[in-house]
Amino acid sequence: MARTQEQKIAITQEYLIRFIYWVDRLDIEELRALRAEVAKLGQLDTSDATKDFTVTAVEYINSVVKEKLEEEAQLAIWEV
Repeated sequence: MARTQEQKIAITQEYLIRFIYWVDRLDIEELRALRAEVAKLGQLDTSDATKDFTVTAVEYINSVVKEKLEEEAQLAIWEV
């Protein structure tokens, strides 16, 4: 039985939510490793959709890394 458009959207949304949830819980080294692997995916696939997604995913991972580094810097200030 084929999925409806609504089911496909709901499944896709669930995957994206899980990706965000999972990425937010990785440490900085894990994020850097993930960023490298996601960037490779964009180079392996020639479709514009995959490249667009991987670029956006890398940008999101970069923003999480930046946020975690800023949090660490703030904690270091408070520890002094």
